[in-house]
Amino acid sequence: MRPVKQLISISLDTSASQTDAMRSAQRTFQTLPSRAMASWSEFVRIEADLAMSFIDAARIHSNPANSARSLGNARKALAEIQRGLMKSTARGLSEGEVSFLKQRCTEIELTIATF
Repeated sequence: MRPVKQLISISLDTSASQTDAMRSAQRTFQTLPSRAMASWSEFVRIEADLAMSFIDAARIHSNPANSARSLGNARKALAEIQRGLMKSTARGLSEGEVSFLKQRCTEIELTIATF
């Protein structure tokens, strides 16, 4: 059995390495802005598709609880898109991408509202 001091030391070392890994990932993200921005644009487009998929799933569910959960997930995806649009300049989204995403948000909102 390990002494308590050794266990605490191991625990602290793990936390430090996790923190270092997070810092390294953050530095990598900051040094590759064009790749990150392209990825962000792709991510938000996927979120829009995902929101519509959740709405479609909500229509298919025969169980009201499952339907409500799917609609909740669609709302979460919509909220993520809207957060991305609030920081569109910082995220490097073009005017065309912003316009497309606003249109998709309107489509998602209307589909949720008419559900």
